[in-house]
Amino acid sequence: MSYNKKNHTSPDKTNKKIISKKVLIIGLTILLVILGGLFYYFYPILNKKDNTNEPAVSIVELNAEVDNLIENNLPQDAQKVLDDALVKAGDNDSVVKAQIYASKANLAQSAIGGNDFESALKFALEAERLNPTDNSALVVASLEESSGNKVEAIKYYKIYLDRYLKETEGATTDDSDYGYYSEHVNYLESGN
Repeated sequence: MSYNKKNHTSPDKTNKKIISKKVLIIGLTILLVILGGLFYYFYPILNKKDNTNEPAVSIVELNAEVDNLIENNLPQDAQKVLDDALVKAGDNDSVVKAQIYASKANLAQSAIGGNDFESALKFALEAERLNPTDNSALVVASLEESSGNKVEAIKYYKIYLDRYLKETEGATTDDSDYGYYSEHVNYLESGN
């Protein structure tokens, strides 16, 4: 071993410093990779409360509560529960809100709900606007017909028939509903 007076280091010490820098760099790189992996793994778990796909309102639980109130002859309380659920659902869940509006329509048009076809139609149209389905069109059509508005009833029955075909395309279904409402549209259009 030679001794370098100018730097006061031996060649072995210089090599050890280079090796220790390499070890330090490799160690830090491995540590960063491990931390990145842990972050990638735990980030979704830690943020699950803010990032769930579950709706703010459970339709099954809501319907059970509403059914219980109806069985106890409390339709106004049932509508209040549905109104509260609409607020809880917020603006981002149009499918859930449409289901709640459909429940409000069904309750309003029922005998216990006071046969309030005007309110029922308003709720059904809102359900149709939020999440247009074959069922929402059928509810609007039947309410329009019950209200004596044949033109709108025919329009929504035809929308129902069109959506029914699209939604059941390729599926094995019982087409008796489709046949019934096709004939019903023909009957309404004939002026009877």
